[in-house]
Amino acid sequence: MPQGVQDHHAVSSVGAADVVCPNILELGVLTGLPCNTPKEVLAAARAVLRKGPRLVLVKHLDYAGLDPESSFEMLLVADGAAWHIKCPLLPFDRPPVGTGDLTTGLFVASLLLGSSPRHALEATMSAYFEVMQATHDEKEYELQLVKAQDGMVRPRRWFDARQLEE
Repeated sequence: MPQGVQDHHAVSSVGAADVVCPNILELGVLTGLPCNTPKEVLAAARAVLRKGPRLVLVKHLDYAGLDPESSFEMLLVADGAAWHIKCPLLPFDRPPVGTGDLTTGLFVASLLLGSSPRHALEATMSAYFEVMQATHDEKEYELQLVKAQDGMVRPRRWFDARQLEE
């Protein structure tokens, strides 16, 4: 991405947003800060909060997670609070496409329906896992949204977020 576009998003776009949902690489671009450890990711998310948004959902912690080898992890940061959540990382021969858009859409929809930030995070992870399980069961790389639609609304497995110490 050209530097001028990066600068615009890091300053103007982020400052105008209520909610920002970067992945770990995008978080680094938005802040210019390292994001290699959980502590660094939290610091970078807090730096984004200082630019104006009220919530930052880091939608995939990847290598900077607490358990990157066996878990899919997300971090939600608000003013004065942060929550970590994880679910099992299912093995795929070919990584599914669209998971970032899925998690962003689920999270924003849950907030718009009136959920608290923590509950929206938990609902997002639980619905995400339903989609990933359906996709895994079908041995597909395209998200199996129709197959998982009932589970997205009423997940069979609920994942609880853990509030991090400040």
